[in-house]
Amino acid sequence: MTTLSSSIELIYLNFSTHPLNLIINLIRSSMLMTRAGVAIGGGWQALVAYINIGSYYVFGLPLGYLLGYRAKLGVEVCARSSSS
Repeated sequence: MTTLSSSIELIYLNFSTHPLNLIINLIRSSMLMTRAGVAIGGGWQALVAYINIGSYYVFGLPLGYLLGYRAKLGVEVCARSSSS
C-alpha cells in the first residue's frame, strides 16, 4: 500500500477516522438506495427523479459553494512525487 505522506502522525490520523466514516456512509447509502428502489418499484419514477434533481440544485450546489468557497474548505489535492 502506498501513502501520499511519510508523516506518521498524518497517516495515523487519516486511517484512525477512516473506518468510522466508511461505516456511516455505507449505512446511509444503503438506506437511501433502498428507499429509492421502493419508490421506483411502487411506480413513482417521476417523483423520485424530481426529488433527486431538486435536492441536487436546492441542497447540493449551495452547500458545496458554502463549504468550498465561503468556509474556505475547498478541495484538498495531494500531488504524488514521481521518483525516477
